[in-house]
Amino acid sequence: MTNDARDRVTHVETKVEHVTEQLADIQKKVNEMHDLLMQTRGCAG
Repeated sequence: MTNDARDRVTHVETKVEHVTEQLADIQKKVNEMHDLLMQTRGCAG
């Protein structure tokens, strides 16, 4: 593998790691919103 290819792979790996972290944060927020909605639904029912 050439140095250029290694650099590109390293760059893509870094981006994938960042996107994975963002996705985990989004999932956490969605779960929190779901919990709140379920609590509200419980109070209304």
